[in-house]
Amino acid sequence: MIDYLAKLKSRLPCLEIEATDADQDRDEHMASRLEKFQSDKPILVLLGGLHTLKKVKWTVKSGEPFVAEILVNHGFRVSSYPQRWLPERCENGQGRSSRYVNADDPKALTILNESLMSLINAKRHRSTKDVIDGFVVWECNS
Repeated sequence: MIDYLAKLKSRLPCLEIEATDADQDRDEHMASRLEKFQSDKPILVLLGGLHTLKKVKWTVKSGEPFVAEILVNHGFRVSSYPQRWLPERCENGQGRSSRYVNADDPKALTILNESLMSLINAKRHRSTKDVIDGFVVWECNS
């Protein structure tokens, strides 16, 4: 993936690609670091699935916003496309292929609630609006 992204960056000089992680206050730290980049060109940021959520309705007082939500709250335009690996095991040597699921597709809400929201102490969403923009779903090849 790193090799692919390096080639992509060389072909698209307007695209900024950054990797970031932190030990403490991860989301605040990562958001703070990302806010320092130039805002006149797109930035592709690879984050773990939960960090891509632009809105979470926590059921616990200790819940804090993830990177995407922090950036949105600070006025940045964020497009979020988490990946979803379907749990089934692929047959011998059978690879996986990706499929895009737009946030407007009813399947996207199911994926959001059953994959990401089920991992945290938060309310299930009634809509994907303002939460994600779509999913990249990885499935076994037919």
